[in-house]
Amino acid sequence: MKSKKNQELNFLYFEDKSDQKKQKKKSPRGDKSKKEKLKNIDQLDTIDVGGDAHIDPKNINEKSKKKKRKKEELDYIGEETYEIDRKEKKNKQKKKSNQQQNQQENKNTFNFDNEIVIGVTKIQAGTNKKKEPSKNSKTGNRKNASNKNKKGAGGKSAPYRNRKKKSKKKKKQKLSFILIKWTILLGALVTAIVFFMMSPLFDITGVEVIGNEKISKETILSLSGISLGDNLYQNKKETIQKNMKQEAYIESVEVKRILPDKIQLQIKERKATFLLEYASSYFYMSNQGYMLEVSSQMLEAPIIKGYTTPIEELEVGGRLNKEDLTRLEIVLKIVEAIDSNGITAKVNRIDISDKQNYTLYMEEEKKVVYLGDASHLSSRMLYIKVALEDTKGLEGEIFANGDLEKEKVFFRERQPEPDPPPEPEPAVGEPDPNQEPRWR
Repeated sequence: MKSKKNQELNFLYFEDKSDQKKQKKKSPRGDKSKKEKLKNIDQLDTIDVGGDAHIDPKNINEKSKKKKRKKEELDYIGEETYEIDRKEKKNKQKKKSNQQQNQQENKNTFNFDNEIVIGVTKIQAGTNKKKEPSKNSKTGNRKNASNKNKKGAGGKSAPYRNRKKKSKKKKKQKLSFILIKWTILLGALVTAIVFFMMSPLFDITGVEVIGNEKISKETILSLSGISLGDNLYQNKKETIQKNMKQEAYIESVEVKRILPDKIQLQIKERKATFLLEYASSYFYMSNQGYMLEVSSQMLEAPIIKGYTTPIEELEVGGRLNKEDLTRLEIVLKIVEAIDSNGITAKVNRIDISDKQNYTLYMEEEKKVVYLGDASHLSSRMLYIKVALEDTKGLEGEIFANGDLEKEKVFFRERQPEPDPPPEPEPAVGEPDPNQEPRWR
């Protein structure tokens, strides 16, 4: 029984395998013929061998269990064989595809041994042998070469770079178009504004002058170069200011255009605060050391003595040299201290020849005041004011040039000059030399 059963099982197994190859099904469980054959095998246990057979229910249960086990074993074996066959088929297909690729690559490659190349000498075998790269390395190199051709220096593909270039070009074109558009608009606006400004609406009908005291309006208009009827924007502000500063009395000019047809000139004049003796006349000088004019008329202003600027360099519109300008700064401080103490009218001359001893001359008081280096002017002027009040009507000198912490301000009265000796009388009979001669 068992031998027959095993033979039939083996026969069914191989027959099932051949059916799978023909039909190429994924699972062997769907084969109906196999199930029918298995039913026939199960029926072998119930065949009567001969004679009267006694059937035991226990044996039937054991046989049914054995049948189930055998079915499970057959199912398991069928699944394993199916998976093994499938893997083998895949491997064979891969090998075939690889062989075809290698054959195509060998066809494309150039063989120096089999083919003749003009101008290339054949290298003998055994010299300078190099290791032939493997098939995988060839394919890798070709892939890298293709990638390099496709990609640029930045690792980006050629179409990407082309798109980027096109976008940049478009942006540049847009910017250039916008710039051209705005330049044209601005040019049109400028031309329109220029034509509007040059219209007769802006012709000058009046000039207003403010801040002039010494200089007349006519001289200012002649200096400015402005004439009625001219366009308001024809004369530049810089040229007007430059022309007007040729006058020594004019310190600064502010030009304002009052739309639509007027100009305002706001002038700041220099004032004559000091005098310089020049032959029998005087130079009027400002606080900044500018020569304003020459006149024979004497102003009520202190005369500066002891300056070092040569007389040849003194001219109207000119200025003192650097050394005298530094001394003039100290003179301005002295004048400010004199004004604060109310003794300005008493000072007639200021001597600046000695830096360490500035001197004030008071002709009405018939006094001379020595200030030293003009330090601590406020306290020195207080002492001088007191000394002037105490020595009123006396001629002399006030010494305020010492160190106020150690020395005091003092007054020295001037001694009267002695009378000259009387002239001797002439002798009798001698002619008097002072008497006019008589004609006989």
